[in-house]
Amino acid sequence: MNDRVLVAGRRIADTALKYGYSSQDNFTTAFRSYFGVTPGEIAAIDDKYKRFITNMREAFSIMEIAGLTQTAHAATLMGCVEGAARYFEHAYSTPMLYGLSGHAFMINIHDEICPSGPYVWKTERFFALLADLGVAVTGEFPVTRDTPEAERRVIETEVMRRLDAGELCIIGYLEYQLIGGYDDEGFTVLRPWNGQAPTEIARIAFSTWEPCLKDEGWVYLTTVAKRSPSVDASTAAKNAISFARDVRRTPEELALAGYHVGDAAYAAWLAAVGSGHGGSHGHWWNATVWAESRRHAAGFFRELKDISHDGHILHLCEELAHVYTKVADSLSAASDRELAAAEKTGLLTEAREAENVAERMIEELAEIL
Repeated sequence: MNDRVLVAGRRIADTALKYGYSSQDNFTTAFRSYFGVTPGEIAAIDDKYKRFITNMREAFSIMEIAGLTQTAHAATLMGCVEGAARYFEHAYSTPMLYGLSGHAFMINIHDEICPSGPYVWKTERFFALLADLGVAVTGEFPVTRDTPEAERRVIETEVMRRLDAGELCIIGYLEYQLIGGYDDEGFTVLRPWNGQAPTEIARIAFSTWEPCLKDEGWVYLTTVAKRSPSVDASTAAKNAISFARDVRRTPEELALAGYHVGDAAYAAWLAAVGSGHGGSHGHWWNATVWAESRRHAAGFFRELKDISHDGHILHLCEELAHVYTKVADSLSAASDRELAAAEKTGLLTEAREAENVAERMIEELAEIL
């Protein structure tokens, strides 16, 4: 609750409306419960003290989450996750975060290789795996042009309350970005690429929620909090391997309309390249993001190998690290916009065949674990 509006001469009834209260009486009750005095008593303070309070509030009106950063991954969702994990003091390496969250094994392709592939998929299971690691979703707040202004204010107030309580907030817009704090005008947003990417935003304005509602008409906020990891390392690895298996076995559980997951993603991708979409921005971006994920999949299995004492598991992890490196190399090469369609088709086919080899080893590893 911001008492600066009271010492700036605003009517108490207007303040109550601004902060979403149905009546001045309800606002007065809440205000007295929180501050120990009524709004009227605050408003009656002499002008000199009012000026003092106003100046103090102006000096401390910016809330900034100290020490929070967002890693500049191509998969900006994982940049947010890594930033949150570091802020919450969870000691996972980057490959481990990619692997244990399941993102290392994800692939999602639109029928026309839209660049939205890395963003538009069912993330419920992904966030469930993150909760096991100690980064737990506490709230979800979709906002669209149709969201009433009063409801937007309620969401603003609630998100600020959660930030004040030590939670973090991931925004889903053209990129995934972390909210870095807020001031009187809106939320400040971390930019992992320092504004070099046109899809990054720097702020979300209160009330209007510009630029999100002005340009695209929507934005999605997810708050997360620190928790103690709910499973041990062995169980976390087992759950991640199960996710990797299910990306291939039950892709419909992760795909939305018009998108394809797992082997079906490669089929859609190859078909789109054959239809002339191979030179698109979407092709380049999907190849870049999914190559990054597969490279971290390789790193994940190298780290699993180093902590395993079972000879067969060690061998499977070595082989999987090798295969996923091959997938990453093929996808990275395919991201070249200057390549002919036939060359891109060949590289995507190589990646697909390597994924099929990995699938069989993942199945075997899942059975062992």
